[in-house]
Amino acid sequence: MKRAFSLIEVLIAIVVLALGLLGLAAVFPAVVTQQRATTDAIHGASLERSVRDLIRGNLLLNEASIDLNNNGQLEPNEFRGWQLLLGNRAPGWSMPIYPEPLDPSNAIFDGDFELPGTSITAPGLSIDVTNGDMYVVYPGAPTIRISAAQRGLQVVNGRPLYVWDFIARRIGSGMTTGNIPDPDRAYQDDSIQIAVFIRRTDVPGLRGSNVLVAEDNNGRPTFNGIGVYSRIQSGQASIVTPSPTQTTTGSVLRVSTPLARYLAQPGQKIVDAFGKVHEVVEAQLEDATGNTALITLRDRISDGDVQAYTNAGRPSDFAVFFTTQIPAAVSVFDIRPAPLPY
Repeated sequence: MKRAFSLIEVLIAIVVLALGLLGLAAVFPAVVTQQRATTDAIHGASLERSVRDLIRGNLLLNEASIDLNNNGQLEPNEFRGWQLLLGNRAPGWSMPIYPEPLDPSNAIFDGDFELPGTSITAPGLSIDVTNGDMYVVYPGAPTIRISAAQRGLQVVNGRPLYVWDFIARRIGSGMTTGNIPDPDRAYQDDSIQIAVFIRRTDVPGLRGSNVLVAEDNNGRPTFNGIGVYSRIQSGQASIVTPSPTQTTTGSVLRVSTPLARYLAQPGQKIVDAFGKVHEVVEAQLEDATGNTALITLRDRISDGDVQAYTNAGRPSDFAVFFTTQIPAAVSVFDIRPAPLPY
C-alpha cells in the first residue's frame, strides 16, 4: 500500500510554493520597468528627431510677424509665431537680469527657462491642466494652441504611446548681430531655446482616462490618466562636494523640491538652468519629508556656467527642470524665429 502525503507535508509544500511565487511577483515589476526603460531608450533618439522636426515645421509657431501698417514697428495684433514670446518684453517673459553698471564680461544675455502657467489667457506660455493643451499668448495677437493630441507620438488604437512637452527661454537678448552688448536693444535679435521632455503616456484607468499623463493635486503622478495633466516641474539645486567614499566623476547636487522623491530616481533626466541635459545615476532623499534629494549626475555641470551665473549677480543655487515620470528622452535646441518684416 502506497503511503500518501501527510497534511503537514502538503502545508510545507504550499508554503514553499507561496514563497517562490512571492519572490517571482517581487521580481516581475522590476523586469517590466527595465523592459520599458530599454524600449524608451531605443525609441528615444528617433523620438527626439521627430519632435524637433515637428516644432521646426509647425506653421503657426514659425509664422512671420506682419507689419500691417507699414510703419516699421509691430503693433500687438501683428505679432506671430515665436514673436508672441519674444515680443513679450513688457511683462518680462524670460528677460535676463543685467548687472549694473553693465560689464559685458560678466553679463548673461540669456533669460531663465519659464515653466508654463496654468492661465491660458495670460501672456507667455501656458497649459490647460484639464486636457494638456498648450497655448502661446501675446495680448492682442492671435493665440497659438498646440493640443495634447498634436503632441502625441506613435499612435496605437487611437491613443499615442508618447507625448512631448516643452519649456522655453529667451537667448541672445541684447546682443546685436555684431555681438555687441546692448541691453536696451529691442526684441528683433532674440532667439528661443527649447527644452523638450518626451514621456510615455499613462495606461488608461478602469474608470477611463481624461489626460495623456496625469498627476494628482499635489503633483504626484497617477500613471492611469486620471487627474490633471502632469506638468514639467522645477527645483533649486546647489553643487555639493562628494563624500570621500564617492568615486563618481559627475556632479553631485542637492535639490530642493516638494517632489524630490520623483527626482531621486536613477535614470531620471534633468535640464539645468544653462540649457544642458543630465542623467541621474545615483540618488537618495535627505529628509523624511521628501523635500530634498541628493543626486549624482553622469557628467559634470560646467564650472564656467556656474561661475558666469554668479558673476552676473545670480544666486549660487540654480533651477533644474524635470518630470515626475522618467522621460523617454530629453533634448535642448535653439530656434531662430522668422525674420521680422522690416
